[in-house]
Amino acid sequence: MSKWVPVSKVDIPPVENTGFKENIIIRTPVAPEIIEEKPKTSFEMLDEMNFDSADDETVILGTGDDEPTMVLKNSYAYVKRLKTNELIMIDQEEFILGKGTKADYIISGNSAISRNHALIYQKNDEYYLKDLNSSNHTYINDQLVQSDVKLQDGMEFKMADEMFKFILIEEA
Repeated sequence: MSKWVPVSKVDIPPVENTGFKENIIIRTPVAPEIIEEKPKTSFEMLDEMNFDSADDETVILGTGDDEPTMVLKNSYAYVKRLKTNELIMIDQEEFILGKGTKADYIISGNSAISRNHALIYQKNDEYYLKDLNSSNHTYINDQLVQSDVKLQDGMEFKMADEMFKFILIEEA
């Protein structure tokens, strides 16, 4: 197969326009040239060696401790916006609620909410609510949130004039 040549050295005759909207040149297809063989994967090499690792017995490794295995609980935290019934998953260790574009959940349609209004964060498998010096504040049970508050499942809080509910689902 020949090498590429500059366009200036190739003579391509003009195509007569016979009523078609675009000029199309149909050329004979050229088969691709195989330069080198594709390297084999480790699985292909194992197949060639007739080696089947599934036939080997599993070796149990000792852990060196006699402590029982601890099963960790999975917990999923959500905030429900009561005005719209929207359910927002808290999927980061620090989750900002606000109307600004840098918030993790953007609260639209409420001008009383600050850009970065409140923070929900996780510490030692527990969730906390913190007001981020918002203009119209954050409240729990009509009490102004002035320091970090530990959130419990079902707890409701108000950001400015809008209600939210914290939902915690724990699975074993």
